[in-house]
Amino acid sequence: MQLYPIAVRSRQHLLDLDIRQSFRQFPDVFIQIHSMEDGAVTAFRRTALTRAQCIAVAEAAAKRVGSTLPLSALSQTLEYREALDKACPLQLTVLSGAEAETVMKLFHAGLPETDRGFDGLDGHMFSLRLFCDHPQQMEFWCCAAPELALAAEVINLLVQRAGLDVRYYGLKIEAAE
Repeated sequence: MQLYPIAVRSRQHLLDLDIRQSFRQFPDVFIQIHSMEDGAVTAFRRTALTRAQCIAVAEAAAKRVGSTLPLSALSQTLEYREALDKACPLQLTVLSGAEAETVMKLFHAGLPETDRGFDGLDGHMFSLRLFCDHPQQMEFWCCAAPELALAAEVINLLVQRAGLDVRYYGLKIEAAE
């Protein structure tokens, strides 16, 4: 279920990044990167609502739909997206040439295979999904293996462009052994 759907018309949906505090059910920040028709690489972001705000959005949408759909079905309706847009507006950032190049480098390279564990269960968790020819997904804790340096660079770039503190929300790379 996508509690904070982001629907964008673009040339290509490149990646999704969800950031959440460890062990929380729903993410704090949702970011999608798209390659737009004009060639720009653009980040679209929503910041999570409080539980009370989420309930208010669901109630407003349910009232407009006129039914008692489960949240998983309700979150797919136009009424839900409209109520969400009022409570949690979609923010967009056009990435600079160098930033777009870094994102595209990760998109084309993909995520490396690694069997190394991820550390830092006391911080933030990142879920990164690439929508390339062979879609990939990986979850990170606040520290990752050195072979994930490019993914960390993209995550930290998106954290910074979202106006978040990289020291708090960023992904750190472990020292090489």
